[in-house]
Amino acid sequence: MAKKTAKKNSKVTKDGFERISIWQANVGDLVCYITSEKIYIIADKTEDMVSMVSATQQFNAKYSFDVKRVLRVEDVNEENYSTLLNRLPYSEKNITLSNLLQIADEYTRTGVVSKATLDKIQPATNKLLESQQEVIEFTPFEYKLPENWNADEWFDKIQAKVFRTEKEVETKFILPLLTQLGYNEDDRYDAMLIEGAEGSRKVSLEIDFAMFANETEEIKEQTILIVEAKKEHRLTKQVEIEKAQRQARSYAIWTGCKFGLITDSRTIQVLDIMPNIGSYKVLFECQRSELKNRFEELYNLVGKERLRDYYLELV
Repeated sequence: MAKKTAKKNSKVTKDGFERISIWQANVGDLVCYITSEKIYIIADKTEDMVSMVSATQQFNAKYSFDVKRVLRVEDVNEENYSTLLNRLPYSEKNITLSNLLQIADEYTRTGVVSKATLDKIQPATNKLLESQQEVIEFTPFEYKLPENWNADEWFDKIQAKVFRTEKEVETKFILPLLTQLGYNEDDRYDAMLIEGAEGSRKVSLEIDFAMFANETEEIKEQTILIVEAKKEHRLTKQVEIEKAQRQARSYAIWTGCKFGLITDSRTIQVLDIMPNIGSYKVLFECQRSELKNRFEELYNLVGKERLRDYYLELV
């Protein structure tokens, strides 16, 4: 299990914005996740809840996580908002400040945003997605595999394995795979509980494995990878794959983690799961039979060294 220590995060992100806890935000502030450029307005705040809304997502945050405060409430005006959009290449540029303020007002007054209101805004947002969807750029095979990466022939031995339960998938497939990806025991938080919400109802969510870069002080409290395990052959049906994808994405909302790995030991899939205008996106998929030949590709997507460097660029 990953060790948990006091946060010592920088107060300014590398792109020049304040890094704050969501609880430090004020009503009317504009914020972004650390790992996304989608702009939210803080619509409401109570002792145990912060309401964040955008044109495509509205929810109540009930636990602490860090965000970028991109505009303080006293600085929110058309001129500053326009300047802000130019600084954020992948933000929802068609969403005007008046759109955000309208949504925030309606959400604060009624607890929902009407379909009529969203219908006026979302068609343009969906069209924008086709041309301005965020692209995660990885230099192919920038990170070289260790020379002895298959010295124990694990990738060969697993081909004939049968895992009878989800627990066996976790212990006999996922844990060795995470080791191959460069993670150690201290980087791993098993069965991590987080507090979320469904509408006004408080819920507890359990992440099978939340991965950290435990020895890197600047990001040691940032979840860098979410891993969701399923029983062997569970992901042979598309409906089950989509269910696992949605499950991983729900964790992203409450952890600010951008990457997820879902697997039943037969299918391995990597997702961009950070909430944005395009929902989640499949970055990698292979079958167990292909894993040895495609492992360098996987290593360059979600290996510890790669994700450590990715998140360090954000802080």
